Amino acid sequence: MVDYSTTNPVIVHFPRLAGGKFVINCLGLSKHASLQNPTVAKYLIEHPDDYEYRYQCVLHTLPPKEDTKNWIQKYEFGDKQCYGNDFSLWEAGNKPTNPTKLVKQLSVGSQRFFITAHGGTPEVRNYLSVWPNASIIILYNSEKFRSIAAKIKTNQVFDHGLYTKEKYQSLAGMSWPMWESFEDCLYNINCLGDNFSQDIKNEIGQFYDWNTITNNVIGFNVDQSMFDKSEFVASIKKLYDSFNFDDFDEKLITKFWKSYIALHV
Repeated sequence: MVDYSTTNPVIVHFPRLAGGKFVINCLGLSKHASLQNPTVAKYLIEHPDDYEYRYQCVLHTLPPKEDTKNWIQKYEFGDKQCYGNDFSLWEAGNKPTNPTKLVKQLSVGSQRFFITAHGGTPEVRNYLSVWPNASIIILYNSEKFRSIAAKIKTNQVFDHGLYTKEKYQSLAGMSWPMWESFEDCLYNINCLGDNFSQDIKNEIGQFYDWNTITNNVIGFNVDQSMFDKSEFVASIKKLYDSFNFDDFDEKLITKFWKSYIALHV
């Protein structure tokens, strides 16, 4: 049986092209985490501390520089790839009647496993209706990085919904906080403090209702960390500490980051 009360799931919320899969793969270098590939995940259940295998697997999610336009389709790990039809049901807030063996194993095992979300709180709530004790990572402040990734990874234009400065400013009243300040609050009106009236908070909450999510939420500042080795290492270390991963390997994370960021500069 699947243990839907497990704390193993981690929902990673980010605008497309913000580097969420890369952050997931960095966490997947820990023996305490799985990776979003069924063959890899099955192997890691049996061999969690095979760090070289982990590293080689995530390294193969990076394309050669001449093939970055096929990055998403040919190289990345993914939810549907890993969890099959179960993932499509989770997206709609439903539990599968016949879940896959891998999902059963991940739910009762000792490794965290990752679910990506791009659609804000409605999508996150659907996942939480299946996995109520999941933790959440929010990637924010990603405009610079997304603009670079868009040029190298795809010709497609993505709609990031509410999670752009332009969309926020189109909605914002005169007394709303600056977008940057609101991002720092992880879109949660409860974090705005006494500088804003409850009426203003209620206005914002009509669109951004992360205050209704009571699960553990951790932020990852993309543009502040992604382009600087020291900042990036420190940010990933913070995530490791948040999940009590005790095997942070700075050299391995740095080596992977160098390979990844070389494709973006």
